[in-house]
Amino acid sequence: SANTPGRTSTVETTRVAPEGSRLSFELPRGFVRQPYISGYMHPTGASVMFVEATAFAPGGASEMMNGMIDGFLEQASQVVERRRHRHHGMDAVSISASAGGGIDIQLIALNSDPAVGVVVAIFPRATAPMMSGVTSSVRLDPNQNLDTERLFGFTLGDVEGLVPHHLTNAMASWVEPGLQPPWGPNVATLMVFYHLHESGDAHTDRALGNLLGQSLAEYAPTVDERNVTEVNIDGLRGFEMLATGIDQGTPIAIYSLILDSPNGAFIFVGTVETARGSIFAPRFRQLVHTFHRTSR
Repeated sequence: SANTPGRTSTVETTRVAPEGSRLSFELPRGFVRQPYISGYMHPTGASVMFVEATAFAPGGASEMMNGMIDGFLEQASQVVERRRHRHHGMDAVSISASAGGGIDIQLIALNSDPAVGVVVAIFPRATAPMMSGVTSSVRLDPNQNLDTERLFGFTLGDVEGLVPHHLTNAMASWVEPGLQPPWGPNVATLMVFYHLHESGDAHTDRALGNLLGQSLAEYAPTVDERNVTEVNIDGLRGFEMLATGIDQGTPIAIYSLILDSPNGAFIFVGTVETARGSIFAPRFRQLVHTFHRTSR
């Protein structure tokens, strides 16, 4: 552990390096790594999340980093400060923001082209003295390999036309190969999220359906009940569904799946322009049905 200089009070910290990640950072005592989530939680309600990516093409890391930042700032009601600087020899962006309700956000994004990493601390304002040194302690080692299997605790198999990519605050995503973000609604994209159950959450069909519906709400989906199927994958029960919707004004085909577990629900959302839905919906389904947890 370490006592990080510059804090208003002495805070005992430990440097963590998430398995499979290229990032490391100092965390105050009490943070616990969350399964299937790229992040850590503290009993005070504070959380530290991280995302990483590797640019597909030289020079693409900067645009990719900006997309990752934008994904996290969707939670912010006000950006207080944004500055570009150098951080241990890398291009960096640091942001201070507010999420409202007494919740603050501190973010740092690092660019060591083609490796990109973002760490964001979200915490009640009352815990600011404890959290003040987290983002400044972040390091990114571009010489390490990003191992998504160890990082996420699950695997998906190989399917033609889709490759893994980690971007935004989705847990993981699979996209068409060779395309630089940001991706438009015409591009086939499968995103995987993990919803951590809270105490008292119901595990009924209705509760799962509501949770899946919330995940698709931005697409205003139209669903035919005949396209809803009960499934069992990797020992987990759930439902998969085909639907249509709208993304940025473009009609899209949607494949979605929710799998329930005792501690949380895995949610898969695949989208593509309607004209190619008949091609990619079966591929989304084939890919998702290879889901296997490597840590339980």
